[in-house]
Amino acid sequence: MGQSCKSMCKICKTSCKLLKTRNSIKVFTEKGGTLRYRRGQELVDRYNELRAKVRSMDLSSWKAYCEQFGADTSHDGYDLFA
Repeated sequence: MGQSCKSMCKICKTSCKLLKTRNSIKVFTEKGGTLRYRRGQELVDRYNELRAKVRSMDLSSWKAYCEQFGADTSHDGYDLFA
């Protein structure tokens, strides 16, 4: 499931929430969840909202978060369902 929030001391609380949402999306898709479900849409909306907050607060934190998962800095919640 990735690193725990405590080990990510350089990233703000919003980034921690973003990580939790990412993990929720992972679990949801592993159980067969898709974007057709309301829960899938809610998770994408939450991820994208938190993503925007992190990017606006500290771009270097966003880049570090993306590097942690090998993701492009332009990714969004929809990409996690691909």
